[in-house]
Amino acid sequence: GEVWPKDLRSPCELDVQTLIVTNFVAAGIGDPVLPPHDHRIINTAGKIVESMARYYEVNAVDRTKGLVGLLIGRYPGDTYCGYGACAKTDYGNPWFIATHALAEFLYFVARAWCQDRLTIEDAKALSVLWKQLTRGAVTGWNALEMADSVMKNAKAHVVMPGVHMSEQIKKNGPDVGQQAGVPDLTWSYASALSALLARHKAIAACRKN
Repeated sequence: GEVWPKDLRSPCELDVQTLIVTNFVAAGIGDPVLPPHDHRIINTAGKIVESMARYYEVNAVDRTKGLVGLLIGRYPGDTYCGYGACAKTDYGNPWFIATHALAEFLYFVARAWCQDRLTIEDAKALSVLWKQLTRGAVTGWNALEMADSVMKNAKAHVVMPGVHMSEQIKKNGPDVGQQAGVPDLTWSYASALSALLARHKAIAACRKN
């Protein structure tokens, strides 16, 4: 069968670049547009998760191993695989950079929550996203823990020893969960470090609260 449902077979406006850009804003890089904790960005993050995560068999496999986070890709309808001719069910995988961007976004939201920067509308949007990601009350520390869960899912697919991260993670099939695409890709490492820096700042903000 086809990997994507009919309404998601072509690239649409949902794209993980939205999270990457808003993370840059929160980090003080680029023009000051919408920050991660803005309700419009939070709603977009929810749609991104909803549109991709459930189509990845690897997320279900990871849950059987006790991992409660998730992996996401670039955008729903992605037809790129990065490793030669691809079968119809063998493209649109989760990416390390995309999953790290989701975690970094959540770290920035946690930091903003602990600094009391969310409006009522932002908090309402976050409560909706919460139902997709976890259980319990929404707090800064819970947002940080959810981000940690996302990072742990990505970490589970890092090849050791050597901390190897390629471009993608196979979403299904006999080699589900194995790395795919360009090996040892720079932005896979850079996005992990960026997320960890955001985590450090979120912890500092929440400890002061």
